[in-house]
Amino acid sequence: MILVTGATGRVGGQVVRQLVEAGVTEVRALARDASRARLPVEVVEGDLAVPGSLDAALEGVEKVFLVWPTLQADHAAPETVKRLAGRHVVYFSAVTAGAADPINASHGEIERLVRESGADWTFLRITGLAANDLKWVEGIERDGVVREPFAGWARSHIHEADVAAAGVRVLTGEGHEGATYVLTGPQALTAPERVAAVSEGDRARGALPGGVPGGGQAAVRGRLRARTGRGSARQDGGRGP
Repeated sequence: MILVTGATGRVGGQVVRQLVEAGVTEVRALARDASRARLPVEVVEGDLAVPGSLDAALEGVEKVFLVWPTLQADHAAPETVKRLAGRHVVYFSAVTAGAADPINASHGEIERLVRESGADWTFLRITGLAANDLKWVEGIERDGVVREPFAGWARSHIHEADVAAAGVRVLTGEGHEGATYVLTGPQALTAPERVAAVSEGDRARGALPGGVPGGGQAAVRGRLRARTGRGSARQDGGRGP
């Protein structure tokens, strides 16, 4: 049995769907509110922030795709991760895990706890999730401007479907225990370069003034999704998953 946490989110939801498409029948999803989860698999209620709520979800589980509610559940991490011992944990992490900022420090701490828990583990470290750029939609819709700090910072974003594909390959394959894989998009782009890819040459005043290209929020979301590059994977020190 494979348990997918974060199953109602972008990455976890993709993992569930791709496992089903691959013909995997023993898949279970963890959700805080099972009545709101619209998934094609068994859904069991539980909360990673409440370790005692996970017993039913973990019953009979051999592998876990772990999407951690970063910062929100960190207080419960030692006890929650301890309950994953004896299973293969595939953890959705970040390439900068362990850095000093709160989010990456949290990723680093979860990796440490998983390593020390006695579980088999595989870490999928991303360089950036393409869907995060959907936060631009509100500003584009409101006044046609994208506001993004550190505009010169080039990042290689990856689509959530590609992250999930790597996760499914690890969950259904062999020989990935103890491996750390770095998942990237096809090219490192700055925020202005990503905006340019979305706008396809629309007039720019630092970003996208002059209105939303192609007709409103739905079109912007569609363009952002269409332009997020499909990615690649490598293992730290060698091969991909």
